[in-house]
Order: sequence, then structure tokens, then C-alpha cells
Amino acid sequence: AAGVLIGVFVGPNQSASRSLMGRFVPEKHKGEFFGFFAFSGKVTSFMGPMLLGALVVPFGMRVAVSSLILFFTVGALILLTVDEQAGIEAARAADV
Repeated sequence: AAGVLIGVFVGPNQSASRSLMGRFVPEKHKGEFFGFFAFSGKVTSFMGPMLLGALVVPFGMRVAVSSLILFFTVGALILLTVDEQAGIEAARAADV
């Protein structure tokens, strides 16, 4: 059941992050920012499997997969602090 819930949240998370970033980036710098966004995803892509493996060995698969709930919760709490309107206005101001 947890796997289904995680699957339901991961897809929309990816598209929502790109959409939000598109609103926060000045038009003239979109290529640079999205390039860095893609690069940072590739550079850090090893961290998830490494953490999962580090948790599987001592605690088992159930605890390791359950740890993902913590990451989604922390991410959601961080996103609650984002002022979307201020980000959009900052991007518009940078275009001038």
C-alpha cells in the first residue's frame, strides 16, 4: 500500500517542481536554471538508492521504504514556507 501511495505522489511531484520553477525563473535565464535543475538531479540521484540500501541492511525493507514518508513530510513542510507570489514577482522584476 505504501508503494502505491509513494508512486501516486512522485509523478505529480516532478511535474509540479518543474512548473513552480518555471514561474520563479526570469524568462531570459530559463535555459540556465533548468540546465542546473537537471544537472543537480543527476548529481544527487545516487543519494536515494544509497540511503535506502543503508537502511535495508540494518533495519529491513519495511523500515527503509517507510523512511520515504519522512522525506515527503519534510519536503511538504519546506514547501509550505514558499511564498509563490513573491517568487513570481521576483522573476518578473529580474526580467526588467
